[in-house]
Amino acid sequence: MLTIKEFAREIGVSRATVSYAISGRGRINPETREMILRRMDELGCRPSRVARALVTGRTRTIALFAPNAEAAHYVHVAQHLREYLRQDDYDVMVGRIMDYIEPVGNSFSPPEWPVDGLFLADCAVSVGNSMQFGLAESMNIVTMGIHYMESTDYVAVDLLPVAREVLQHLISPGRRRVALMLYENAISHDPRRQAYAEVMAEAGLEPELIVLPGLTRSFARSGIRQYVTDHGCPEAIFCYNDEGAIGAYRGLHDLGIRIGDDVALVGCDGIEDTEYFDTPISTIVMPVEKMCETAWEFLSGRINDPSRSLQRAVVTPRFVARESSRTD
Repeated sequence: MLTIKEFAREIGVSRATVSYAISGRGRINPETREMILRRMDELGCRPSRVARALVTGRTRTIALFAPNAEAAHYVHVAQHLREYLRQDDYDVMVGRIMDYIEPVGNSFSPPEWPVDGLFLADCAVSVGNSMQFGLAESMNIVTMGIHYMESTDYVAVDLLPVAREVLQHLISPGRRRVALMLYENAISHDPRRQAYAEVMAEAGLEPELIVLPGLTRSFARSGIRQYVTDHGCPEAIFCYNDEGAIGAYRGLHDLGIRIGDDVALVGCDGIEDTEYFDTPISTIVMPVEKMCETAWEFLSGRINDPSRSLQRAVVTPRFVARESSRTD
């Protein structure tokens, strides 16, 4: 492994010139920079990220935090972000937001390893307290997803109209018992809750909430079995996410209830798993690719120009009706 000094001596240029070529900073002839990068490739040299960070003040690493980094939807988000970042020679580290929330004061504590920016996917509620104390001013941040913050650059998913479309789809054949499956800490102004309250009131129907400790597949499977045992089976269930819908599918199947015939079922996220059931699950498909592309455009722009005005975009999901909620 060559040091930068040894490499500079090897190709006959100064150490500073090599640093300029690697960092993209300073005044350097384009042909010289091209020659240095070509020689690096020929000699099998790759700049150390630590060394480059010391030279440029940037780690070329971005952090992505989500409510549940292991959930399929957020894995999908991380994969798309990684593709865009790699094109610009950046890495992404992924974490669960609650692992970085201080128990005292409920404030967000950034990762110890310095990063050049943060993506916060559906984390607005968790980090809101920290934002009040200037975190957005001290770091490059893009909030994204259904829950975002207007004090930062953001890419918002406009879920409310599509959630209303789902509920009207579920009610349209004359179903009366339409339930919303959610987790106990779900915020009151979430667009799924808002759409549910609005559409049920407009239709003159009684709300029916299936509240679970969390919306993992296992919680949904056991939770729906207990709920149906205690209250009977609703005619339709709108789940907060696809993890919940998949768990509910299995729990209902355990009870001998036929999805699509005895009960309509709809999820939210659009993960690929929902297509691969005997009765494919209807879902709201999030515009993950467009959201991630725009979020990286905003964050890379902010890194290169911290003084730019707030950047804002809204992307729209779409409802995909499948056999699990057929209306015939």
